[in-house]
Amino acid sequence: NDFFAGPGLYMSANEYCAIRIGSAVMFGPDLMLLAGNHEFSYTDDHLRYHASSDINSKDIIIGDGVWVGARSTMLSGADIGEGAVIGAGSIVNKIIPPYCIAAGVPAKVIKPRYKNVEQLKRVLKNTGSQLSAEIIMTKIAKCIDENK
Repeated sequence: NDFFAGPGLYMSANEYCAIRIGSAVMFGPDLMLLAGNHEFSYTDDHLRYHASSDINSKDIIIGDGVWVGARSTMLSGADIGEGAVIGAGSIVNKIIPPYCIAAGVPAKVIKPRYKNVEQLKRVLKNTGSQLSAEIIMTKIAKCIDENK
């Protein structure tokens, strides 16, 4: 519901993984969502001639209210939490917590989207979110600590 994508959106999935996009999501121009991987342990010939995809590929999940900046790429296993913002030119290949700003190659959490817990609680209430402000703050703090 209420999805917007700029020009040049490319999405690719296969039988082993899907792309799930929530409501009120915005994508900038020239985004790629590449849910599948190739089985690179194949050694009988060039990989180009191996018809099977990697059964270990993971879905791409984009939560409600996410904004992804121009020319970003989401790879197998990207799981972007509700309300997160992904900076332009980023490559996402892991879990990004809700309501944070992440950017880079690979994308890393930079900071929360909110200035204080009251702002976060207000947006959670206004959007009808089922998430807890306390859990969100803990997840974001953990990611920021891991990136130091």
